[in-house]
Amino acid sequence: GYTDLSILLGYRSYGKQNSVFQSRVSDFLKSMTEEKAEAAAAAEVQRPGCNPQQAGYSIILHDILTEDSATTAFAKTECYAWLVENCWKFGFILRYPADKVNETGLAFQPCFFTFVGRYHAMRIMESGLSLEEYIAQLEERDYFGGLTYEQFYQQLLNNMNR
Repeated sequence: GYTDLSILLGYRSYGKQNSVFQSRVSDFLKSMTEEKAEAAAAAEVQRPGCNPQQAGYSIILHDILTEDSATTAFAKTECYAWLVENCWKFGFILRYPADKVNETGLAFQPCFFTFVGRYHAMRIMESGLSLEEYIAQLEERDYFGGLTYEQFYQQLLNNMNR
């Protein structure tokens, strides 16, 4: 019933992610050292090579009727509440929830949803874990065949960037 919802951003190339990250670093360089600027930027924007949009699994949603809906203001909409409650049924999770900033390492992003498949989305939803916490559990069970998730994911990105 939410017909005003659309995908604002889907796939993002390594080059584009690098540009977005470097732009954010430049903003912070006005008031801090390069090391601190990079750390501050990394708290808001994924470093190149780390963005799930590079693998084509994440989307940024927004309400086309609200100009600033691709911001935290989206979290105050009925559509957001419905998405958080139901996205798992379609294999998606809210990637950067407000209560998991320490676990994800990124600020709350109510518009950012990642496809993990229906089974994993259901498990994450039931558990209340962040994706990072869930992956840690999978690693403990050797789910990635002897690789860490980071190694597994890097292989995936390398294959996609060929």
